[in-house]
Amino acid sequence: VRFFWVFCQSEHAENLERLCERADLPRPELIASPLASAMGGITRDEAQLGAVVVDLGHLSTSITAWSEGSPAWMGHVQAGGRHLSNDLSQIFKLSTEQADQVLCDGLSGIGELEEPGSQLAIGRRRIDRHKAARVIQARLEDIFERVRNRLTTQAWWRVAENGVILTGGAAQIPGVDRLAEVVLECPVRIASMESIERDW
Repeated sequence: VRFFWVFCQSEHAENLERLCERADLPRPELIASPLASAMGGITRDEAQLGAVVVDLGHLSTSITAWSEGSPAWMGHVQAGGRHLSNDLSQIFKLSTEQADQVLCDGLSGIGELEEPGSQLAIGRRRIDRHKAARVIQARLEDIFERVRNRLTTQAWWRVAENGVILTGGAAQIPGVDRLAEVVLECPVRIASMESIERDW
């Protein structure tokens, strides 16, 4: 029997259980969010041959290495989608809501993909799309470099070389997979949540 232990603060799990009990709902089966994202995005073949799922979350980026059909290691880096919004807010003097609007406007994660001089309307203001994309690119490069360093120090880089699957909200930024391939130097794809045969 193989076990994969995930630890969390007990009060988080207990609060969720109490909430379900008060709402007359059945006791929940708990699963770590990065593991759930990984199971939704990785195929059976990828899990068997070995791959890494990188979940670009809001507060942090989670990493799950898979080998022989099972999760073998989990880690995270302290940077995520919120940091993209913060960077845009600080550089362009935007509110958090306006920065999120910039991210949701289809702005590329690679500066070269945005035409210099093109503008993005935020209320009455105009933002240079090329400059904004460069800001996003710089933060994403930082995140992927941290991911690579974490995998290397934990001796899971050989698994990442088989392929990396990106999940999470920031994975929807156009060009993020191309940027990840350059920084990580391995095949990268965006997870598809469509029905794929999995036998977990």
